[in-house]
Amino acid sequence: MDSKYSNLFWHQGIKIFEEDLLSTEKGRLRIDHLENDVTKALLNLFQHCSSKVFKAFLQLINIEDSPETFEFDFQPTDSSKYRRKINRIMLSIVSDFTQVKSHSSYSVEQSRPDACIFNKNTSVLIEAKTQSPLITEQVQSHIKHYLGTATKERTLTWESISEKFKSVSTALLPSDKFLTQPEIPNSFAFFLAFNLKKTPCTFPEIKR
Repeated sequence: MDSKYSNLFWHQGIKIFEEDLLSTEKGRLRIDHLENDVTKALLNLFQHCSSKVFKAFLQLINIEDSPETFEFDFQPTDSSKYRRKINRIMLSIVSDFTQVKSHSSYSVEQSRPDACIFNKNTSVLIEAKTQSPLITEQVQSHIKHYLGTATKERTLTWESISEKFKSVSTALLPSDKFLTQPEIPNSFAFFLAFNLKKTPCTFPEIKR
């Protein structure tokens, strides 16, 4: 199978969302898995879809470097290589209804961001939220452990990213456009639409 279609399978895959999931530890873990799926789907899109899609994303954060110069890390753990870059950005990706909260009990000693996109000059550390709140201490912990001082903080919404992708979709080949359509099961847009739902929902099992 062409690697560009890796989004057709779940990365960690929880297929049922319930309104009260955030109230329990097990529920929060499920939400984490859902958010990981969306983040991994986004990276898959950048890596395997037309470079026009990734270029459109870079434009949202005012990066003019060629898309072909970037590498991608999912859930990075190396706390030294990104801080060496000249341009360092801490990017929070949230939904229009994501709450931003302070959580004094959050442990700043442990920090693992969702992803990083980087080239020789730039590193963009990503913390992605779809249903859980954005914790300010978590963001600052990521900056401290991975980027250091003189880091720019940016925030994008999933909705604005989706709209940007729509703006370039007419220029995509059918095989690439396929991956950005919300009506296609397990495309990036489908993952995103599912994650941003506020009501319980299910969809068909996709077998390997």
